Amino acid sequence: MAGTDSLGITRRIAATSFGFVALPALVPGTELIATAHRRLARRLAAACAVELRPLPLDIPPMTQNLQWHGYRTQDPGLVWLRALLHRAARRMDAGSV
Repeated sequence: MAGTDSLGITRRIAATSFGFVALPALVPGTELIATAHRRLARRLAAACAVELRPLPLDIPPMTQNLQWHGYRTQDPGLVWLRALLHRAARRMDAGSV
């Protein structure tokens, strides 16, 4: 993965956020840019009047994880939740959400 140094890019952080959803709303009317998840950026681009551009460097995919105690692996509620999250991710990847 190429880093910002090898591209001659110096980051200047002007704002931070506790979540990714707020980022597109911080950009309009400024010279700022924001890096956000592709799915989120596509959904919010029109509402926030921002333009989407490819990154000049590679960023590895983000991984979501769940954690539970091993003895609860067969818990019906957790089985249902894991299946629901798997289905939602597959739908998002297919572009139907």
